Amino acid sequence: MKFNKSFTKTGSGLVLKKPVFYNNKCGIRFSLSKKENSDVNRFLECFSNTRKLFELTFQNSKEIYVVLELFDYEKTKSDNPRGLEELNKRGFVPGKNFKRSTFHDKEEDFYRYRYLFKEQKESPSVDVLLWAVLGSDLGIKPSAEVDAYLIDEAEELLFHPYDDRGCDIVSSDEKKIMPIYEKLKKDKKDIQRVGYRNEEYVHGCELCKYLDVDTASQIEHYCPLIDGIICETHCAEMPNYGGSKNYCKETVKAVMDMFDERNKPTTTKEIEEKCKCCKN
Repeated sequence: MKFNKSFTKTGSGLVLKKPVFYNNKCGIRFSLSKKENSDVNRFLECFSNTRKLFELTFQNSKEIYVVLELFDYEKTKSDNPRGLEELNKRGFVPGKNFKRSTFHDKEEDFYRYRYLFKEQKESPSVDVLLWAVLGSDLGIKPSAEVDAYLIDEAEELLFHPYDDRGCDIVSSDEKKIMPIYEKLKKDKKDIQRVGYRNEEYVHGCELCKYLDVDTASQIEHYCPLIDGIICETHCAEMPNYGGSKNYCKETVKAVMDMFDERNKPTTTKEIEEKCKCCKN
């Protein structure tokens, strides 16, 4: 399996960088637990749902690749920075043939470590890892502050549980992920808020192209009316009231501010000409 030097991209084009859902061609994003539950109940529900999703994603896999990302403010000469030490104490031991990548952010003065290794899908270490990742924000012990990316390169699938709030399953091939999506749609009682998106929608937007926007998330957060739901063209949301379209003023202002920052003065009319949803 091929990775770039920093272990942030695979040979098939999977991007191992948050937000995983937005940085890959197609994916599924969902919540793992109900907010009204207690922390303990939320965690148990979250862990149970994550295990089901893991098994569904890698049902045809015997081995998977694991990339762990850890941060520390001190440079370590050992192979075990702080986050990995916590995992080791819980019984998680990466294979002997692991590879490590180190990056020093001079401005923020921290070190980022990435570890790449193979793991058997049925290994007990997988449960230790999932427990540690999901429990860290809820104060559930044992836990460790690490980011985990689990990959099956042959199936072109990437599994990324980021905390108790949610998990992303993404692929560089739409055909690989659609069976998982269809299965989850039927099992909505167990998994909440199943969503699906395709990167081609983002790059099909004239306005996003003009703004040099690479991911939908760069536009999505501008509009309070979207509230986490990406609009059809991934640009300015145009709510429809009584049959007539009204601009979301917050979105238009943010887009115009972006133009201004890039020395591209514009008007609402010019935005309208660039935005496909204004033409429908």
